Amino acid sequence: MDKNEKNITIYSISQKLGLSPSTVSRALRGSPLVREETRKRVLRVAKELGYATNSFARSLRTKKSHIIAIITEDITNPFTSLIIKGIEEVTAKNNYHIIYGNGDGNLNKEKRYLNALIQRQIEGLIYISTVSREIKDFYLNTSIPVIFSYSYSLTPDIPSIIPDDLYGGYIATEYLIKLGHKRIAFIFGPAGYKATTDRLAGSKKAFEDYNLDWDHRLVRHCKEWDSASGYKEALDLLSKDIIPTAIFAGNDLIAVGVMDALREKGLNVPKDISVVGYDDREVCGYVRPKLTTVRLPLVEIGKKSAEILINHINGKNEGIEAITRVKGELIIRDSCCSLGFKSKEVMPEK
Repeated sequence: MDKNEKNITIYSISQKLGLSPSTVSRALRGSPLVREETRKRVLRVAKELGYATNSFARSLRTKKSHIIAIITEDITNPFTSLIIKGIEEVTAKNNYHIIYGNGDGNLNKEKRYLNALIQRQIEGLIYISTVSREIKDFYLNTSIPVIFSYSYSLTPDIPSIIPDDLYGGYIATEYLIKLGHKRIAFIFGPAGYKATTDRLAGSKKAFEDYNLDWDHRLVRHCKEWDSASGYKEALDLLSKDIIPTAIFAGNDLIAVGVMDALREKGLNVPKDISVVGYDDREVCGYVRPKLTTVRLPLVEIGKKSAEILINHINGKNEGIEAITRVKGELIIRDSCCSLGFKSKEVMPEK
């Protein structure tokens, strides 16, 4: 390949055709959002210009490596390993191999990984992050399919596979309501997080469905998603005039801090105040009482990410949504009981 070929980019094609770079990128990826006539024009010009010979060949499906790449924001995050477990289960069944890159939250490092992985002739990429973030051009303007797993890509051009936190917030709150609790406090994570807003919205929806009044005085936001923050906010809440009969914590770590604060105040969980967490971390089975929580469907998110990516690679684009939400489930343990009772009760049926 000569020097001129090496300098041919998506922007070169877009300038020649008078199209936006994002449209060219979608056409090269075979996105259903691009008209067939436009896609053919883009492919024809890309071939004429000699655009990215190896990746272009893959976009035409004339060469298949059966390699899928995963770039993670933090490989040490326990959520990440469970998502990868789900991805590997699906890729193995479909005869795809996986290669990894750990970006450490560094965009420049991620870009270097992406460029190197494309040279390895990967057919698709799954990006795993535990927070939503602004999408960068180097993910958007590739000729291979890209999926964001666990976080929002913040663009309809790249599908996002996320937990259904609105549903999770709803089922946790509904469980407490069915146990007779009407004065429920919510000690959640930072207000700016999508997980916080969705889980809280789910809780509000449950209150509406059961015709209960929402009390904003019982809503607290922690500065961090950790036990120390949960402990601090719970102590502050208990110092006020209105005391809840149940507390829904934004995650399990916050719930552990909440339970510690309740013990310090001489309150029994669940006899005095019931507590529900979120995530279903390993700690739930070791705290006393064992923590009732909403299980994050991490393995299922990994499976769904791989399934959608493989379908995209093989041209099966129909039905691919910009955002796919995966539902978790309520894991009932020992930290909740019916209001007015001294022991854990079975959740009543609707």
